[in-house]
Amino acid sequence: MTVTIVTAVPPLKAVIWSRNGQTLFGSRYSDGNTNTPSLSINNITASDDGKPFIRMSGNNVAGIGSTVNLEGLITSKPNIRNTIWKRAYQNTSVVIDFTNGSKFGRSGTLFHPILTITNLQRADEGLYLCAASHDFSEGVGKISVSIGVVPLVSREETDYQGTVGNDIQLNCSYDSNPQAMFLYWLKNGTRINLDLQREKYTKSNVSYPDLTIYNVQLNDTGIYVCCVGNVIGVGCSAYIKLLIKDTKEETSIDLYPVIIGTVAGLIIFVLACICFIKVEGNCNENRDSDHVYKTLSIYNAIYDYSVTTDARKSSHCYEDIDILNKDV
Repeated sequence: MTVTIVTAVPPLKAVIWSRNGQTLFGSRYSDGNTNTPSLSINNITASDDGKPFIRMSGNNVAGIGSTVNLEGLITSKPNIRNTIWKRAYQNTSVVIDFTNGSKFGRSGTLFHPILTITNLQRADEGLYLCAASHDFSEGVGKISVSIGVVPLVSREETDYQGTVGNDIQLNCSYDSNPQAMFLYWLKNGTRINLDLQREKYTKSNVSYPDLTIYNVQLNDTGIYVCCVGNVIGVGCSAYIKLLIKDTKEETSIDLYPVIIGTVAGLIIFVLACICFIKVEGNCNENRDSDHVYKTLSIYNAIYDYSVTTDARKSSHCYEDIDILNKDV
């Protein structure tokens, strides 16, 4: 057997041959050199024939009650003679019984065998084997079957707050078995079209589930939900609340107590001045009235001329009244 190397960068340093994952060495084998790699087998026997190679595939992670199809694709020379499906239990394996067709079924061809598991349950989870053999050796392909669930989606924060004009990131994480296939975000119950709004949002996906909102505005306030889907179904996070505030409005609102306090202080000051003026006026009026009353009383006490003539009493009365008027 000779292998032709068209080009090698960097240059080859060694040539190693292997068979079924095992390195070949010993006097029976010669492997040429780095310029002309080759393999020579001396005293060939039936055991030198290669094992059948089986590549396994299928929907091996599914939900309870699902139908699972496991497929083997076999390559072999010489051709295989038969295939057997087995199920592994701890350190041994048991051939699957197909007489009861309600649980297991088989189909396909000799080189492409298919195992069908109907109404998948927890008891059906485990390792399944596809064995293919010819006259000299047997090859085995392995595949595990497990019950899958919808993704478990979590939020890191319950409430977010942002300011108009800034960017904000809403965090999302998930655990999915089988592998997640798609992810999307909801705002107020409506799916956000991230492809049509790339200037507004990051392109969230299963590799980067977080959602970044650029240049947030007041209308970005709302309830957001992160949803992830796999072949089993779709799982969504709990509500994520986002509140956007405007710094201009906050500044105006913060000044309200100052303005109200200033106006109230001015009103109290004006009312105090008015009351002071009114009280001062009343005091002056009372003082003047009291002076007049006392002066007239003195006059009446001094000038009681009961023993004088009417003419003198009258004349003297007029003169004293003039004096009193001047004093008042």
